[in-house]
Amino acid sequence: MTGEEHDTGRVNERLDAIEVTLGVTPGRITADTIYGVGRVFAALEDRQIEAVIPPLRSPRAKGAQGFPSERFKYDPQNNVARCPAKKRLTPRNSTKSGKWYRADRHDCARCPLKAQCLPRGTPSRRVHIVTNHAATAGGSKARTARPRRSTDLPGPSAGESKT
Repeated sequence: MTGEEHDTGRVNERLDAIEVTLGVTPGRITADTIYGVGRVFAALEDRQIEAVIPPLRSPRAKGAQGFPSERFKYDPQNNVARCPAKKRLTPRNSTKSGKWYRADRHDCARCPLKAQCLPRGTPSRRVHIVTNHAATAGGSKARTARPRRSTDLPGPSAGESKT
């Protein structure tokens, strides 16, 4: 039924249908921003399909303080996040959609970026890393969409016609 499940929840089913219809696995998929979520990027990466999808970014809350979460780098091999000053944030508690990582308060106390990074009255920084973050952040096959110009497209250029 309409509205019960978003299309992103059925991405593998839709990819299967595309492969059956075309008889081959597509090399590249383009989609709107709403599809720029971890499960879509992960499904495409698993099938070695290049994603040309702008990542869906959460809007910052009005009055948010400190660096945005995008400034923190996640290292899945070592299960840590790194702040803009390259200090480690270690995993704390898990949520339905990911995991919280927190910096050591001693690192934050002596950091030259403290005033820019920490919300007022907070002794250390924490960030939420969503499940499939590596795929969302630009895995090996993910690519950020950009507008295409006529010079990027194959075929006749502006003013020319096909014969």
